[in-house]
Amino acid sequence: MAMKIWQLVFFQPLNRQVTSACLQLIKAERQNKEINTRLISGIIKSYVELCFTENSCVSITSYQITSPTLAIYKEYFEIPFLQDTERFYRLEAANFIREHNSVIEYLKKVAQRLDEEKHRVQSYLRSSTLEPLIKKVEEVLIRDQLEAIYTGEKALLPDEKYSDLALLFKLVCRVPNATVEGKKIVEDLIRQMGIDAI
Repeated sequence: MAMKIWQLVFFQPLNRQVTSACLQLIKAERQNKEINTRLISGIIKSYVELCFTENSCVSITSYQITSPTLAIYKEYFEIPFLQDTERFYRLEAANFIREHNSVIEYLKKVAQRLDEEKHRVQSYLRSSTLEPLIKKVEEVLIRDQLEAIYTGEKALLPDEKYSDLALLFKLVCRVPNATVEGKKIVEDLIRQMGIDAI
């Protein structure tokens, strides 16, 4: 009953503002500001409990509650969160690549961001959000930046920066079919180095 009242009085009229406030807190955290993650986890918990209230039913014969869906959580938090994540990282990638001339510094930043997002899910988001979140970050920070990454790769091999190449391939391998071009670049560079050595 209390959840139904909460849903009618609080959630329905204010869910957009509440979600927006959560997204602003997450953005602040991504910008290295301290936030109160308990506020976000409390909101998420109530979104999930709303799912449970709306979608659960008790079987009269077995007295078992069916498993709830996460429809409200997904619709009112996860989808806007993933959209906000895409916007944030698209802007960050463009700024970072424009301001820095080092593909390795960019790749280190990507690895750091992937770790941060994984930690964010473990700390206060639903575990079901991890897979779509990581896919979104990989899409924006790796797949959509492959041209710049491969341009930087060409400088790594002649300089024998093998640990940097390993990081590059470790991250690029996360994107389906992305290693084909990277392998071709390495093959061409090795072939050219062999020709130059003769």
